[in-house]
Amino acid sequence: MELPEILHFAQTVMLTLITARGEKIGLHHFSPIRPLGCGDTGSVHLVELRGTGELYAMKAMEKSVMLNRNKVHRACIEREIISLLDHPFLPTLYTSFQTDTHVCLITDFCPGGELFALLDRQPMKILKEDSARYFWFNIFVIIDIVKQSLPSNRRRSRSQPPPLFVAEPITQSNSFVGTEEYIAPEIITGARHTSAIDWWTLGILLYEMLYGRTPFRGKNRQKTFSNILHKDLTFPSSIPASLAARQLINALLQRDPGSRLGSTTGTNDIKQHPFFRGINWPLIRNMSPPPLDVPLQFIGIDPTAKDKKWEDDGVLTSSIDLDIF
Repeated sequence: MELPEILHFAQTVMLTLITARGEKIGLHHFSPIRPLGCGDTGSVHLVELRGTGELYAMKAMEKSVMLNRNKVHRACIEREIISLLDHPFLPTLYTSFQTDTHVCLITDFCPGGELFALLDRQPMKILKEDSARYFWFNIFVIIDIVKQSLPSNRRRSRSQPPPLFVAEPITQSNSFVGTEEYIAPEIITGARHTSAIDWWTLGILLYEMLYGRTPFRGKNRQKTFSNILHKDLTFPSSIPASLAARQLINALLQRDPGSRLGSTTGTNDIKQHPFFRGINWPLIRNMSPPPLDVPLQFIGIDPTAKDKKWEDDGVLTSSIDLDIF
């Protein structure tokens, strides 16, 4: 058994011991260590299971915010998707519970932090091509795993999995899921969309990792959307990138979804692209990342920090009951 599997087993056992005593796992079983990040509906915290030393990440989604922004359905689907997944590239959902104010998901703690934080620390905020390829194909594999695990995909062909945007109900609104610079043209125009939107997003991601910015960024949302729909794709000559990398980006950023790489026979088209020549896909979980100009800065516990309580940060403030579970 490898070290990650041992840690996963230990964390599972510790939580199982609590439920075996007849207790219902809740916020009081965890001590807050430090905040890890925040999003549009809540925050993520590094937490410790009291008395064990075991560390987890806790995503706390604020109920009032989810109600105000119509995100309740999305939260339900997110929890369902995570609970279905079991892969070393993905964080495990160990348990979930509600407080008066929050819905909390307890998952693996990933001490390496966020990819964009790592990218921001690199010279010129770009990755060398080997590193960009490594992180990109790991994300690509994760997306493929998630797609094939979605309940709605059981009735679909493997070559035509549903888009990850399935986690957001389709409504006539001006709101969008995700960062606007990554949104595919068919989302902007309101056209019927398929899993091809995910390949567009990955094309934008690869471009940003190699060039330090997204290709269609404008001075405001309206200009960004206009660029996505009409601006020519260009590659800065000041930053070297291989022909294969530029060809892959161009193939993923076709405005016509039917012409986009991956839209016909799915992931196999992408895996066979020359950019991935030499990659042994069945063995990628055993690959080591290439060296970075600025290495990972692992997140840990500050031994000098004072003990915190949930109430100290005002995390729990109001009382709302949601039918999430």
